[in-house]
Amino acid sequence: MEQYKVATTKPEKDAIMNEIRKCTRAYDAMKNVSISSPVLKPARPAPWPKTSEDSYILIISDTEDEDEDDEYDDMTL
Repeated sequence: MEQYKVATTKPEKDAIMNEIRKCTRAYDAMKNVSISSPVLKPARPAPWPKTSEDSYILIISDTEDEDEDDEYDDMTL
């Protein structure tokens, strides 16, 4: 704007105003691009094991197989 105040002829002022408009359009275009494409956060990794090497199967049974085997062992004596 300082150059515009100092400019004395109409062509100088027009050239300065054209440059200001050009910069304003570029700024507005850049501003709209940043708003329209938000930054996406990466998804949180799942707390589950990532590979089959890290996973295990725990089998819980309520049968009393061991106790039954002990009873049969006692009978054979």
